[in-house]
Amino acid sequence: QTAQETIDSLEMVRQMFKAGILQSAFWHQFAMTAHSPVGLHPEKFNVKKAKEVAITFADNDVEIMSGDWYGNLVSWDLNGKIIYQKKLQGDIASIKKSHTQNKALMAVGSAVFEINIATKLMTKLFEIEEVKIAQAIYSSDDKTVAVCKYWNTKDNIGILKNGKVNWYNIGTSANHIAFYGNDEKVAWASGGIGAGNYGMLNLNTGKTDWQIEGKEGGFEDVASV
Repeated sequence: QTAQETIDSLEMVRQMFKAGILQSAFWHQFAMTAHSPVGLHPEKFNVKKAKEVAITFADNDVEIMSGDWYGNLVSWDLNGKIIYQKKLQGDIASIKKSHTQNKALMAVGSAVFEINIATKLMTKLFEIEEVKIAQAIYSSDDKTVAVCKYWNTKDNIGILKNGKVNWYNIGTSANHIAFYGNDEKVAWASGGIGAGNYGMLNLNTGKTDWQIEGKEGGFEDVASV
């Protein structure tokens, strides 16, 4: 869109709200369609195509990325065609996409990387000695990163913000984590075969608000939280 087209479209939406024929609206992220003016002649709009691919209608940058315990990083399109492969040094325990940007976090061995999904450029955020990272996730605004360690009972959950990692001790291992409550808390879960623990870490107090301990034959291995 040109600047005037953006202004005109916003004005149209404003008038529709005022008339009461709309109660909610969602402004979709721009997608360059192949046969639109901007897709056919991007130079006229002072933009460049991120990639040159054979497409029949639209290129919405839809890409699925996955990793395995052998360090194989693979991404493919929705047609199942592999578009990127790379062998990493270390097992890939988790890949979590950003909420607001075209990037993702990867827990690889004892390190946490950030990868640009479009360019595949990888940046190491930090690395710890000996202990492996089980999961790395973004907060809702992508400004904070939370990580947890595999089968480690000290300094189990780490919070990376402004380039510094602060570790929190929950007294048990945490294999899976999720931000909660305006990103001020981290829900965590762990478990082995036939047992599992759950809890909520309060980042303001640095303490666990509550915790449920499973016993043998109780909770099964926790897959998500």
